[in-house]
Amino acid sequence: MNEQRKIAIGLALLLAATATVAREIENRECLPCHSGGQTATNGPAVNMRDYTKSVHGSGDCIGCHTQIRDLPHPAKLEKVNCAFCHESAAESFLTSAHGRAVQRGLDRAPNCAACHGAHDIGRCVEEDGATRSALLTSRCRHCHRGVEARLVARNVPIHVPAGTVTKQPTAVRWVARFYLVLIAVVVGLMAVHNLLDFLRKLRRRAPAPPDDGLRLTVWMRAQHFVLIVLFVVLAGTGFGHHVFGTRLHHVAGIAFVVLFVTHLVTTIGTRRGREHLKELRPGRQDWRDLTAALGGIPTERRWGYVEKVEYWSVLVGGFVISATGLVMLNAETVLRFVPVIWCDIAWAIHYYEAWLAVLAVLVWHLYAVVLNPDVFPMNPAWLTGRRLTRRGNDVTGCHGK
Repeated sequence: MNEQRKIAIGLALLLAATATVAREIENRECLPCHSGGQTATNGPAVNMRDYTKSVHGSGDCIGCHTQIRDLPHPAKLEKVNCAFCHESAAESFLTSAHGRAVQRGLDRAPNCAACHGAHDIGRCVEEDGATRSALLTSRCRHCHRGVEARLVARNVPIHVPAGTVTKQPTAVRWVARFYLVLIAVVVGLMAVHNLLDFLRKLRRRAPAPPDDGLRLTVWMRAQHFVLIVLFVVLAGTGFGHHVFGTRLHHVAGIAFVVLFVTHLVTTIGTRRGREHLKELRPGRQDWRDLTAALGGIPTERRWGYVEKVEYWSVLVGGFVISATGLVMLNAETVLRFVPVIWCDIAWAIHYYEAWLAVLAVLVWHLYAVVLNPDVFPMNPAWLTGRRLTRRGNDVTGCHGK
């Protein structure tokens, strides 16, 4: 019995091993399911006439569909990896406008097949003059209808020369450098300010002053709550677009633009809003309060320099984020008037501005409303509209939107 069991196990292992070995599958075996143009009986239709005329026409189907080991194959197959044979072209593609869109996780970002086709792949366009322009124009028209001629006329590179595959456009690199310096300086100064303020308040002992009245109206608190939700969603889906995709990010971005415009209209268009805006205007007293806060006691006011820094940062940053986001969301329209490089610049500004916003919230705002010894564990003004303090009368709290 043991001997028979051993033989059975051996045969089972032999059969399992041989089953995993891919056999040679000829193209004619694929035709019963995939031929007939649009009348294929099963699976994607393949026009064999176009395929045989393509650059891959002399090859086998399994030359690209390498995961197929036997027939019938699984209904869902992995995407063909063109880089397996075209490594240098794939690397150069990643530095193009299309490649950068793929790396950013854009839903509409084109792959190799979007331009070259799937089973009707033509030869590389090497002709000069009218023939080359006509071919490129017809290909670009599939996605860039209305601006294809402009793109071809500007000779926008898709596959850049060898040796430049790791480089971003010069303008994008300068934008990145500027923002990296800006982020380091701004966030660094915020951290130093908070540290000095924290140490000063730990040394000070004073009774907490009474509630200083209503700081945030119901309308302000409603805007602040919506801003919190949108900020979290935008940051999460923006930096995590490979996980969440881009659709939710776009919806939240449009909602943010609506919130931003609504705030501007209600602030500038109402008397109370203009009064608040006047109170939030920076002045000499803010500089005096800043220097006093690092070594003394600043003047107690409804809106101190902390709230003003936050408010104007939200306005300026919100405008930059909204403008660059709209450029990327409406790239087809933008490309009718400006070169492609401006879309790349908009993406770079949008990306680094988002990092600046997130770090400013974590360093500046989180300290002001949570870690500040005078309001710890939380300033409740965003819920109740009133600020309750614990120590002295030089507390700065939640910004007033």
